[in-house]
This record gives sequence, structure tokens and C-alpha cells, in this order.
Amino acid sequence: KILKILLIVLVVFLLVDLLVVGAVFIPPVQQKIVNVVTSKLSEKWNSRVTVEKIYLSPTLKLNAEDFVIWDHHDEPMIAAHKLSSRLLGLNFSPMKVSLGDIDSEGVKVVIRKYKGEDAVNISIWARNFPKKEKPSLFIMHSSCILLKDAYFAYINEDAMRENRGTDIDYGFFEMKELNAKLDDFLLYG
Repeated sequence: KILKILLIVLVVFLLVDLLVVGAVFIPPVQQKIVNVVTSKLSEKWNSRVTVEKIYLSPTLKLNAEDFVIWDHHDEPMIAAHKLSSRLLGLNFSPMKVSLGDIDSEGVKVVIRKYKGEDAVNISIWARNFPKKEKPSLFIMHSSCILLKDAYFAYINEDAMRENRGTDIDYGFFEMKELNAKLDDFLLYG
């Protein structure tokens, strides 16, 4: 009789566990989780973070679309139209994310110094992170990042020429349609 009760409890526990884990792989549930996380990040970073669509498959293949970090003037600062990779590992202490090859499309990074401001947007954004006596470690590793149709711009509104013509404009620099392969990428901070 006790063995039967233990068996029933074990089966119920396993079924509830499978249902919870299974629910995490349902796209609407994942999108709700992403909305909560992006809302918390936006609040914590004092900057809007948006992700239009995300999906994590049961095989840990991660697909994201239209990921954007907005600067303090509500202009896109870091963005990616499409990202896909496989989640290989995740640790929380220290925070370490290991990814397989990352395929990206339409990555956009705009570093901008707005007229009259003392620093570029990414520096002002970084100031929003809380200062800790003992900073927590963050590591993200990917075996390879493939960039397709990436864009990078540096804009200094205080130094931009109004009429560029053929002269060099030290206040505006951009690279368009970048295609690159970054092997053994490590972000350490």
C-alpha cells in the first residue's frame, strides 16, 4: 500500500514536472517570459530593450528576431534583425552563457555623441549599470559569430560637417553591408 502511494506521488511529480518543462517550449509562453525579462532589463538599465519574437526549441536552438537596445534619445543603439544559435551552457554564479555558432542578420551598432553631450550613447548607457564594490563576473562565449549585412556607425554631432562634399567628415563614419566571421568570440565583463 505504501509502495503504491509512493509510486502515485512519483508519477504525479514527474507529470507536473514534464508539463512545466513542456510549457516553457510553447512560443506564447516563451514570448511572455521574454516580455517580462525585457521589461525588467529596460527598468534596470534605464533604457528600452525590445525583442519582437524569440523561440527556444527543446533541443536548445535559440532564434530571436528584431532585438533592439535603445539609447537615451530613444534611437536604436544596438540591434539585430535575426539571431540564431544553440544554447550549450548556462551558469548563474558567475554568470556564464555558452553558445554554439551564432548566425546573425542585420546587426546594427550606432555609437553616437549627441550635440552638446559629454559622452557617446553607449557610455551613457553603461553609466546606468549599478556600481558594486565587488563586480559580478559575466562571460559569454561563442565558437563563431557569422555577421551578414551588418552595419556600424560612429556619429559625433558636435564635429559633423553640414555639407560633407568630398572632404573627410571626422564627425561621421559608417560601414555598411559588413559580412564577417568572428572565431572563438569571448565577451568578458
